[in-house]
Amino acid sequence: MIHSWFQIFIRHLKKNPLYPIINTLGLTLGITCFILVTLFVSHETSYEKWNPNLENIYRPIRLFDNGEVWNTAPYIMVTKAQEELPEIEDALILGWDGSLLFNNEGKKLVKGMRRTTSNFFDFYPYPLKYGNKEQLFVNENDLVLSDEFAFELFGDSNPVGQVVHTTYQNKAKSFTITGVYITKDYPSDVQPPILRLIKKQSEFTEGQLQWGNFNYDALFKMHPNTDIAAFIKKFDEFYDTNTAKSWSTPLEEY
Repeated sequence: MIHSWFQIFIRHLKKNPLYPIINTLGLTLGITCFILVTLFVSHETSYEKWNPNLENIYRPIRLFDNGEVWNTAPYIMVTKAQEELPEIEDALILGWDGSLLFNNEGKKLVKGMRRTTSNFFDFYPYPLKYGNKEQLFVNENDLVLSDEFAFELFGDSNPVGQVVHTTYQNKAKSFTITGVYITKDYPSDVQPPILRLIKKQSEFTEGQLQWGNFNYDALFKMHPNTDIAAFIKKFDEFYDTNTAKSWSTPLEEY
């Protein structure tokens, strides 16, 4: 029987030589697409899963009655919440900064920079390729680079300790490289090419400390075993009370 099937196959192959090729290509394409989709979905769902602090980290967001969502927060809200709400173990604040123009040995690169509180690596524990965690954000002009950007700018050499001369806000400025962190195999939506220490609260303008200034990303690290549902209710009351007070509006009216 197998011999007969083989003869039939040969006969069909002679009459229609393209059919096996089309079937083989179709099967190959289908399997390839399946593998690519599987790899893509696996990568997308792996974001932040490497972070050992994941279960205790939360992002405060603003929900409006019309369904609009703001995933940013006021700077003053984060610092005051950390002072008044004991359920919060730690808080991270990330701000946006301007771009830097680097000119290293004739190689010109422009990269955006993010400001951060000094505890960035407590929330995102990327391993360091170069540098000491305790000495990364000592001064406001210290920079921490991602390994990808450090390679673009310096190649395989260790840039820690180097003073780089850049253009910042259309002015010449010097910064010191204090560390390089590794991003490969650590998928995340927060992998800034350049990190710089955020300004002290005392250096902010009055407008920057308004409760309506939603220009910062914030994360709260909650104490383990915190009742999150109860905390959300408490946090809403905290936010409404302070926002109404900042606007000199009675809470009921707000």
